[in-house]
Amino acid sequence: MDADRVIAKPPLGSLNGEPNTGATVHLSVSSDSWPAPSEWPAADAHPLDVARFWRDRMHAMVLPTPSAEDTRDYAAHLHREAIRDWKWGRPNEEPPPKIAERLESDSREQAWDAAKGPIPLFAKSFAGKTAATLNDKDLARAWGDKQRGAHRGVCIILGDLAQVDVDPRHGGDISGEWASIPGPRVTTPGGGVHVFTLGAGVKPSTGKHALAPGVEVRTSGYAVVPSGSSSPNRQWTSVAAPQPAPSALCRGGTPPARKRRDPNATPQPWDEAPTGAEDGAPGRVAYILANDAGIGERNDGAKAIVGMLARPMGLPDDAVRAALDLLGEWGAGQDWNGPRAKEEAARWHAALTRGPRDAEFAAEVVATWIAVRDVNPRRWSAAKARTVARSVWKTCDRREEGNAGAEDMAGAGGVADYTPPTRPAYTAPEQVDNTSPPATTPAPSVDVAAAYVPLPPIGTEEASEAAKEERFLRSILPTIGEAYPLESMARDMAKKPVRVDTLYPFMDFWRVELEPADDYGVSVGHGYGQWFARAIGGLCEGDFKALGAAGAKAGKTHFLGQGIEGLALCTAARVLGIPGYSDAPIIMPVWVSEMPKEGEVLLRMVSRHLGFDMHAITDGQAAGEAPGVMHMANANQQTSGVVVQHARRLANLFVGGGTLDGRPAGGEHDPLGWAIRHLVREIDLSKFPNPKGTGRNRIDFRSGPNLIGKLADAVALYRRDLARLLGVSEDEVLPVVLLDPGQRFAGDDESSKAALDALLGAVVARICRRRSGLGAVAIMTSDTTKAAARDLDLERFLSESGQRLAADIFAGSQAIMHNADVIAVCGEDCGVPFQRTQWVRVLQGRTGAPAEVYPFRWETHIGRFRPRKSEPLRAIDPERGGRGGRGDGPRGGGRTWAPAPPGGIGDRQ
Repeated sequence: MDADRVIAKPPLGSLNGEPNTGATVHLSVSSDSWPAPSEWPAADAHPLDVARFWRDRMHAMVLPTPSAEDTRDYAAHLHREAIRDWKWGRPNEEPPPKIAERLESDSREQAWDAAKGPIPLFAKSFAGKTAATLNDKDLARAWGDKQRGAHRGVCIILGDLAQVDVDPRHGGDISGEWASIPGPRVTTPGGGVHVFTLGAGVKPSTGKHALAPGVEVRTSGYAVVPSGSSSPNRQWTSVAAPQPAPSALCRGGTPPARKRRDPNATPQPWDEAPTGAEDGAPGRVAYILANDAGIGERNDGAKAIVGMLARPMGLPDDAVRAALDLLGEWGAGQDWNGPRAKEEAARWHAALTRGPRDAEFAAEVVATWIAVRDVNPRRWSAAKARTVARSVWKTCDRREEGNAGAEDMAGAGGVADYTPPTRPAYTAPEQVDNTSPPATTPAPSVDVAAAYVPLPPIGTEEASEAAKEERFLRSILPTIGEAYPLESMARDMAKKPVRVDTLYPFMDFWRVELEPADDYGVSVGHGYGQWFARAIGGLCEGDFKALGAAGAKAGKTHFLGQGIEGLALCTAARVLGIPGYSDAPIIMPVWVSEMPKEGEVLLRMVSRHLGFDMHAITDGQAAGEAPGVMHMANANQQTSGVVVQHARRLANLFVGGGTLDGRPAGGEHDPLGWAIRHLVREIDLSKFPNPKGTGRNRIDFRSGPNLIGKLADAVALYRRDLARLLGVSEDEVLPVVLLDPGQRFAGDDESSKAALDALLGAVVARICRRRSGLGAVAIMTSDTTKAAARDLDLERFLSESGQRLAADIFAGSQAIMHNADVIAVCGEDCGVPFQRTQWVRVLQGRTGAPAEVYPFRWETHIGRFRPRKSEPLRAIDPERGGRGGRGDGPRGGGRTWAPAPPGGIGDRQ
């Protein structure tokens, strides 16, 4: 053989599994240059040393096989691709649970099938490389990682070698003549033998052209070789130099005789397949479904089957009978009983003769065909068959302009009686006579007939568009029973609102322990107290709440954050097994916010819970001069340096983890650290693409429905991950999505009102609703309108009707008040440093709460709100007619409102 022969590598990821790196390999092997036994790596050598040996000594191109972690990552990649393909043409839908489960299992099965060779995603990093250009950095990237690299095997590109594969699982004799050819020999994990010979003149023989039962010969592509410690079940039994191939290897294999039908069987229309027919032509699909499939026939057969199923019309009678015959054989092999067989046949018959059909039905048909008709030694898995079918369906759907598998309005309308099979192949049910005249209907009245436009004739292009439009029109008007099925009613009756009155306790900053209960045995902690909690009625899936204020910097985000953080801490306490929280709800907070400083969401949570001014961290070396830090120092007779030092120690301990009094504390051992690491999430807008286009054609992916759609998809993924981590169902995880402020993410539409309304509509559809979205809770803060900032003062806030206040505070979009329960806050100085009274009102809500105001003592430097007893609305000043004064005048029109005295009845919980 010519030593300079160039072996071109086949495409990576092709159906036959042959790898490709996009380069050519110059590999020359001869008996004279073969390494001596002492030169070979030890049986337990590191795979990196094995790869270097093949590169340096054998001048071979090497590729990594996947570790278990690689396979899991590849399965996740395939699953994402499958979900993306399923959502093609229906971007606002999610796969039903059964389909989602099938896509995931198929992806996992495909990934494990790919583990038999180099994992495609990883091997692509070797694109353009040859044995001469592989450097140590390339090898270290593949095998140097301590966890994954140590478990990756080594593949080589065959080049001048040929591989004889004797597999006893498919009838190969490991003690026969083919396993005894002189030369290098390897035992495989499946109990087989690989023997290598010089490849000169050798003809490949695989699949239906196999050399003998269980014996295949390969002359190109990759070969997995023993890789030391990463392949303990694959070892060299001989490293003798390869020898010229026996003459029998140069003749190749012969295809097996095709299975013949029983000569006594009843002739069928598909017994003689037409020649030269196009894919999906009548007769050909029936022939494919009824006969065995070899390696060269599976791809074309799958394309023909899917191509026929994708046509927006019923299948020909012969194809229907062949498909039902196929289903009967499969069902008989699965021991289906009579009712089950009849039910499945009826389902297939309806889909085949009338439809509608989708990609999943096509995948089911192709997978059944492969399971029954695939006679190859290396059979396709069901997952691979379904994946091929889905891919072909996607192409067909483009060809049919999104109308693939549409219902044939003139097709068969029912299924005749069916008798369960008494043999593997059953008799197909009777076909409905489509030639019978339709039943006579009363003639429409003159008025109706004038308005009636008949559908175009079947088979025309206009008919496809009309059928597509009809399906859409039928989908937008479900009955009220379909829109709110009985299971949804049962779910609503069984749901338990998430209470927000008493949540996880605050931490005492100096004693570094949770605050104890008060004299009345209650520790409200992050909660909002019984009165305000009763007014808002708890949180349920589908809730949408909006929080506004009488002015900017009024504490909306701080007030909202306290409760959401408290819910997250309760969830973390449940996960960590802290007594008293075993029944806590599982809440997953998601912040959609552009707070001005990096890490502000985290630092607000940490400082509020631990009880210090976050300027102790954010002000760096000047932290001791921060007013809030100095106030804490004076109140506790400490220096500001001590406050800063203590705050930073606590932050490092509870966020990062460490020891406290000799015991593990913080980090994974504390609810705060666990929630930060695993639970609370915030959006990263930098990952979104930049806006495209200008004017009306401008598309902004960081705002409006585009943002909400991507956000909903991401939250769904992380909800699934959290449910798996905790071992619960996804229904037990309630996401709470926080838009802060909502107007910021409305986009820059020509009409700000239209942009905000579009955002709110997307939030309702994709975040709140169960049928079309997550079934989550959405909470939005709203920017203050000019009218509210100018006209609204404390006196009016405490006396005005909720409807009038809501109209001013949430002016600009009636959709806010229509879609959401609206709440407002208004702060008041109370003469104590770093303390204010935060007045809160429920302006419009579903609970029917009384018209009251809810005061909170607001510790402004650490962001804690401590509830006090609710109060009735104030009387309207008759001289002002219920209208507020100027925003720049004294609050309350010159009147001073005294807060409830601390320690009194108003503080009891």
